Amino acid sequence: DIKILSLSMSGDDHMNNLIKTELKNYFDTDSNNEYNLEINTNYQKHVNTKDATGKPLEFRLELNTNVNINYNGENIETTFNESFNITNSSDTFELRKYENTIKRDFAKITKEKIILKLISLK
Repeated sequence: DIKILSLSMSGDDHMNNLIKTELKNYFDTDSNNEYNLEINTNYQKHVNTKDATGKPLEFRLELNTNVNINYNGENIETTFNESFNITNSSDTFELRKYENTIKRDFAKITKEKIILKLISLK
């Protein structure tokens, strides 16, 4: 029973597209619980550990999402953080594919957290 009236996004374009796709079912509903959202994402990939030669062994993927919710004239700000460690691979195609899977999972988790937050405001 949620309707997103407007959504503005800034930050990481790829993550924004994934999150927007996850939220698409909440745009065309017949709900009176209407929300305006501003979402700012920051996605980073850090080297966690290196071997003796300096080659990365493990990466840490992080998504920080700041959400500004406007509901009934009230502004509510909240932040969601996700992180995941992955082991480096010599197969860069498989590594990139795995990272993209994790990004999609981050988007799903972030959508669920946003919807739970919206439901809690009713």
